[in-house]
This record gives sequence, structure tokens and C-alpha cells, in this order.
Amino acid sequence: MIILLLALITGGLSNIIFLFAANKAYIKELISEGFQVKSVARGTLSEMGKQLGYALPLHESTARPRSRIAADQMASDGR
Repeated sequence: MIILLLALITGGLSNIIFLFAANKAYIKELISEGFQVKSVARGTLSEMGKQLGYALPLHESTARPRSRIAADQMASDGR
């Protein structure tokens, strides 16, 4: 009811603020249920955690070391 009232008063501009607030609350809920982060669309995981105001739990696949084949290829390329 409050969202509707503010939307009418502000001509719908308040919906933008509620959009971001609801998204942040949804991410917090997912993390509290045990979900983990693999990647983000823009920036880095640490930047995203700073923007949200809390640490994001990383999925184990994000911390996986390079495969032996990839490491050997990089060594042979001189990297």
C-alpha cells in the first residue's frame, strides 16, 4: 500500500528506489538460504560485495586452481 501511495505521489519515480531495495533484499535472502556466488555480470565479486554491504560467499568452482593442461600451455607460451 505504501509503495502504491508513493508511486502516485512521485509519478512512479519511487518505483526505481524500491526496485533496487527489493533486489538487495532478495540477494540477502538467497545467501541466507545457502546459495553461493559463481560470477557477476559486471565488475568483480569483491566490488559487488562492497556495493551490497556484505561479503558474498563464493562457490567452490570459483576458487578452483587452473588445470594442469592450461598451466602447461601457459608455460610453453612464455606467460
